[in-house]
Amino acid sequence: MKSKKLFNQLFINVVIFVALVLVVFSVINLYSLMKMRSEANQYKSANAIAQAKEMYVFYDQKLNMLKRDLDWRMRRVCSAASTYFEGKLVSHETLEEFCKLHNIDKSTESIFLINASDGRFKAGSESIFTVDNHSGSQDTSNYMKQGPLHRKLFSSILSEKQYVNVGYTIEHLSGRFKLMSFQPTNDGKYVVCFSVYNKLISNLTEDIRWRFGHHPKGVVMTDFFVSSDTTTYTLSGKKWAPQVAMFLKEAIAKKKDLSVSRTISESDFKIYFENNINVEGFENAYRGGGDHDLVFHYVNLKQTSPLDRYIILIVSDVTGEKRQIVIDIVKYLIFFILSFAVIVLIIYTNLQKIVSQITDLLASINHIISGKFDGRAPVKGDNEISQLSANFNLMLDTIEENYVELERKVIDRTAEILQKKNEIERQKVSIEKSKNLLEKTNTELQEANEAISIQKREIEDSILYAERIQKAILPSKDLVRKLLPDSFVMFMPRNVVSGDFYWVAESEGKVYFAAVDCTGHGVPGAFMSMLGYSQLTNIIKSGFTLPSDILDQLNYNVVNMLNQGGSDKAVVRDGMDISLCCIDPRSLELDFAAAFNPLMIVRNGEVIIVEADKFPIGNYVSGMAVKKFENKKMQLQKGDCLYIFSDGITDQFGGPNARKFMTKRLKEFVLNTNELSCEVQGKLLREEIVQWMGTHYQVDDILVFGVKI
Repeated sequence: MKSKKLFNQLFINVVIFVALVLVVFSVINLYSLMKMRSEANQYKSANAIAQAKEMYVFYDQKLNMLKRDLDWRMRRVCSAASTYFEGKLVSHETLEEFCKLHNIDKSTESIFLINASDGRFKAGSESIFTVDNHSGSQDTSNYMKQGPLHRKLFSSILSEKQYVNVGYTIEHLSGRFKLMSFQPTNDGKYVVCFSVYNKLISNLTEDIRWRFGHHPKGVVMTDFFVSSDTTTYTLSGKKWAPQVAMFLKEAIAKKKDLSVSRTISESDFKIYFENNINVEGFENAYRGGGDHDLVFHYVNLKQTSPLDRYIILIVSDVTGEKRQIVIDIVKYLIFFILSFAVIVLIIYTNLQKIVSQITDLLASINHIISGKFDGRAPVKGDNEISQLSANFNLMLDTIEENYVELERKVIDRTAEILQKKNEIERQKVSIEKSKNLLEKTNTELQEANEAISIQKREIEDSILYAERIQKAILPSKDLVRKLLPDSFVMFMPRNVVSGDFYWVAESEGKVYFAAVDCTGHGVPGAFMSMLGYSQLTNIIKSGFTLPSDILDQLNYNVVNMLNQGGSDKAVVRDGMDISLCCIDPRSLELDFAAAFNPLMIVRNGEVIIVEADKFPIGNYVSGMAVKKFENKKMQLQKGDCLYIFSDGITDQFGGPNARKFMTKRLKEFVLNTNELSCEVQGKLLREEIVQWMGTHYQVDDILVFGVKI
């Protein structure tokens, strides 16, 4: 019974595999054959398209040559009409006078005028009012109601206010090509439209119709469609059923070729091609229905009007090719059945021999599985199955030897595991002690962290309070705006509080302002800034007026307050760099003194640098002579921009190569922005320095004070 089951499984699996191979082989060959048939069908359409392309490229070139010859006449007539009808009351009589004056031949030329305000036809030659109504329902008396393309063209002509030759278009009713041009009148009240029908153009039209009546081999029909805003019609004059319109719209929308396969019965034939059976060979090709390929080829004519779109329809009969494909499928099916029957018979005979040997081997294996290792598989014959039996016997011998060796290793391994178990127990006790110690340490760390957090909050609160004090001391925006109306202050502390500060004051009708950079930053710098701010205010109140005298007095006060003249270890060697300006608003005179930080003036597209003295405020060394600051006087001009700043901006690293901002880059910035208001300059400078820093940290406090005279 088991041997029968094995035979059935082998037989079914092999037969299924063979069947799949035959099916795949047949499908591949059938696919290749159908592909060849399809490529042959595509070649017919491609050949017809190639001939159509060659034809319309040739006609496009001819139309371009005719356009060049006729354009001079059209340009001259449009120009004359735009002048002639300027300021005139337009009517059919005045238009008739113009036609006689300029020898306009109504049989080959037409002219009409359109109201620029509402698009209605005002007057025209007789031929223009016989122009076809494309939709059959649109208002032909209004050009703007002819469709969206007409409205777009009309709006473009009105906006350009000059002569426009829009190219060739085809009249729906007559099927004639005409060359059309537009030009607004000089007073802008009307738009002149002048069209030309040329004998050569008519000859081209007739040639196109003739060529579309003669088809390449395998093609049963071709036609030339013209699609405008409101309708679609054929150059041949044939009527096509509405079902064809959806394919035309798709080809026009995508502006590329569209291929459609259709099985057309004898009843469908009259629906799709209702008035076209008079074409030679067409009725016979469609008698009784059949399969056909419809190719809608999008034509790109450069010389035609933007109001029209052109599609060439090519109809190919593929009924014979598809009938041949059915015959090929039947042939391959017969071949498959016969081949499958022969192969199944051969497989059945050989499997019977193989299964008998496998049955003997299986019986021996079942004997061993039952626990009787004394038995071995029988070895019969000289083939792969007998070799399998011999190898199976060798495997049993190896298994028996390995079983004995495994029992010995199990005993040894058990003893080793017991030893390791005892070691683990000892380690467990040690780990428990370490765990208790770690928990104690963690408790102590948590308590320390809580204490540190409390101290951190207290320090942060103190620093924030110091920030509020520093902001309260610094001049308010209202005070700065009052004393220096067109100015800006870009103040960017590195930390919460800053070692840089700015200062403004007024004394005896003069305005003083300064940018100060104290030693250090953060809290130490903030202490120095508060000292410097209070000293500057007190010095001004004491009656000092010249910036050099103010700095000399400031230097004296700082040295004494910080005990820098002594030798005590507690002596503070800190100081400050400063730029101090004094402006007389009445005479525009500037007094300037500075320690290290210069003054930058932008005047008439140039940057003037007023250098500072090269020694600081404070940082006095005992035994050295006290240096005096130099007062520098300048006459300012309206439009001058003054900039004083700390070294925080020039020393800031950033940019793609992580370099300093430098004074050169600051010069370039103020040269490019000095024409703007100071408020805008300040915003742009802040954006510039932030972008320059990028991901780099701020190295120092940044302060820039800008004033426009």
